[in-house]
Amino acid sequence: MNKRCIGCKREIPWGQQDCPFCGAPQGFLRYHRRSIIVLLLVIAASGWGGYQLTQQLNHKAATDMARQLEIQTSAANEKVAQLRAELKTVSQKLQLSEEKLKQASEKISASSSRNDEQIAELQQKLAAAEKEAKNQQGRAGWLGRENVRLKAELKKFTEQQQTAGQTPANVSANPAATSSGSNTE
Repeated sequence: MNKRCIGCKREIPWGQQDCPFCGAPQGFLRYHRRSIIVLLLVIAASGWGGYQLTQQLNHKAATDMARQLEIQTSAANEKVAQLRAELKTVSQKLQLSEEKLKQASEKISASSSRNDEQIAELQQKLAAAEKEAKNQQGRAGWLGRENVRLKAELKKFTEQQQTAGQTPANVSANPAATSSGSNTE
């Protein structure tokens, strides 16, 4: 029984390893050896090229991400520094306000004649502090709580002033009664 040559398609005896006419090897792998080797080399080169391209793209993506992260970090650090500066300014203003409030309360307790003027000044400062608190409320929530505390102190201070204002009137009325009572005795 005969078979056909892989290369020249002529009939050759069965079991023949090479064609007697064209010399082509008769095994599929032997005949296509060069093509298979070239195909494997092309596949390997494509894989290696794809790997290199993937590595480059991954490196570029990592570098870009690192740059973006660095930019975002520096922007966040700048924002933090800005907020710290604002916080320091607000803290200084708050300390000044507390000091002025303390000085005012000392002056009021020493002299009742200047109480009305000091109350008006404190109310102006309080109004200014309230306005400043509204402007700064988004940036520093604690300033609002401090404003509430200052209002409570002012109310307490006003009540103390009113109480202190009523006491001297009662005292001045009592000595007159006492002196007139001692005169009648």
